Amino acid sequence: MLFQEVKERIAQDILRLSAGADCDKQKSILRFESPCPRVNCLDWLYTQAGPVKVYWASRDNSFRMAGIGTADITRGNAIDTYNTPFNTISQRLSAGGDIRYYGGMDFYPPEVNRDIAGTRKTAQEWKAFGAYCFLLPRFEIIEREGKYFFACNIATQDVTESLLKDYLRALNEISFSLSLSAVSIPKIKSLSVSPNSQEW
Repeated sequence: MLFQEVKERIAQDILRLSAGADCDKQKSILRFESPCPRVNCLDWLYTQAGPVKVYWASRDNSFRMAGIGTADITRGNAIDTYNTPFNTISQRLSAGGDIRYYGGMDFYPPEVNRDIAGTRKTAQEWKAFGAYCFLLPRFEIIEREGKYFFACNIATQDVTESLLKDYLRALNEISFSLSLSAVSIPKIKSLSVSPNSQEW
């Protein structure tokens, strides 16, 4: 299947929503996913426009994901318990699909890392991140155990005609023309993982 066919298939899924297809307006996520030709996730990510780009790979590289845009985001400046962000995310997930949020959290317990006034201390470069931030990309290229997929995520509580038009515009702008001569990502010269697999 060619990339253009993949984009057309996802566009048809989005258009069905636009035509009034039933979607749960509660806080859930719709995911449209299609097999696609093999593509290097980092090369693809490098060629995309836009301010939001996400990359993640499992330790054994059996799963890789490159994502662009924001379908949903959960963030906060305080964590009552470490379950706080995960409870929020689980409330948004629908039953089906391989939906994954990417991000992280402050590992300090709530009562630690406070100044004299009790305010949470944060380095300047992390202030916008907050105590936790998890993002679900709008569009993803996924490599899963040697198979490749293109996916689109939509938060159903946000579905409007205007949003769907924006999705279709963004989908149309996605490039699958990888001019590898233009991609100058340096090769990794060495890698040190600590803790290693046994220690983990």
